[in-house]
Amino acid sequence: MSARPFRIALTAALAASTAVLAILCLVALNAGGEARLGPAPLMKLAAGYARPAEQLLAPPAPTPEAVAEAERLSRRALAQFPYDNSSWLRLAYADRLRNGRLTPQGVALLRRSYDLAPIDIYAGTWRLRFVLENSQSIPRDVRKSARHEFEALWRDYTYRGELLQMAGDLQNPAGRLSAGLWLNRLEKSVAK
Repeated sequence: MSARPFRIALTAALAASTAVLAILCLVALNAGGEARLGPAPLMKLAAGYARPAEQLLAPPAPTPEAVAEAERLSRRALAQFPYDNSSWLRLAYADRLRNGRLTPQGVALLRRSYDLAPIDIYAGTWRLRFVLENSQSIPRDVRKSARHEFEALWRDYTYRGELLQMAGDLQNPAGRLSAGLWLNRLEKSVAK
């Protein structure tokens, strides 16, 4: 076999395998995290678990069954991609929903999210709201991480409106006070 037909066959095989993998990824993404052939999983994709978990927790008052399923899916997403900050946050939120308050386990999950992404441009405002709404359960180190994230996002002018909106919508008086103090400090530093 000459080199040219071999390269053509190799190129065709690579193109076919790329197409198959792309289809498997689409199936895994839209079929709850896994592309399966009968009972055997062919491919697992963290985002395929994370998306339905996020949807389960989206209603204002998710059912206990939805919370349990969101936890299961979030843990499966983390098994595939342990750096998925949103899954860590979902688990902390599920802890809060399940127990009526943020437990030490939920705080540990929240702390882990700050260890992974001290400033999260995608979930940062949600995380800050969560910290401030659960202000009484948040230890000093996590509160400090939240304040640093708030300050960092404030420095990016595009987040200021969102942060002001979030601070104004807080239900927890202690969280509102913290947000007000942070904003006051930041606005004073801008005025200098």
